[in-house]
Amino acid sequence: MKRNRERNPLTQRQLAQYLLVSHGKIAMYETGGRFLPREAMQKLARLETALAKNDGTLTASAQQQLQEISVKEKKALQQEVDELTYQLIKTARKIERMQKKYSKAMQVLQAIPALLQSLVPGEQGEYDKLWLQVTEADMLQKLVENSPGMQQKLKLHKETLEFQLSGLRSLLAD
Repeated sequence: MKRNRERNPLTQRQLAQYLLVSHGKIAMYETGGRFLPREAMQKLARLETALAKNDGTLTASAQQQLQEISVKEKKALQQEVDELTYQLIKTARKIERMQKKYSKAMQVLQAIPALLQSLVPGEQGEYDKLWLQVTEADMLQKLVENSPGMQQKLKLHKETLEFQLSGLRSLLAD
């Protein structure tokens, strides 16, 4: 890869911008420390084909096309960053809601035994007892749906989104 790049009028930084990878990754690819992702390999093949057609030089129109492609891809990356940011915000809010629901369900469940003992005998007491039992079943369901394990799954998803977002932001920063 290095030989091909040096034969052509491209620096590592220019190649990195075209492939939308960091400058450091180009160096790692060239030394064999890492392998190019499939999409980057396809773009590199298109670039090398264009250069081969022009005896290793980029015409002004080819340079313009490369810049236009890079701008379009950066816009696409920015859209992906925006979408991931939105997903991250939604996930964080869902975790907060789950924590609140779990806490509320625990409070209600802890109060039910005392409420059951305070019921007065009679028809109203039986009705209230039935209502408390239904409420207890509902709160147990909310505990399951919003359990710490379910919250942890979402937290892991949030961390994955944050990792993806940091990678995309670093690509846009180069």
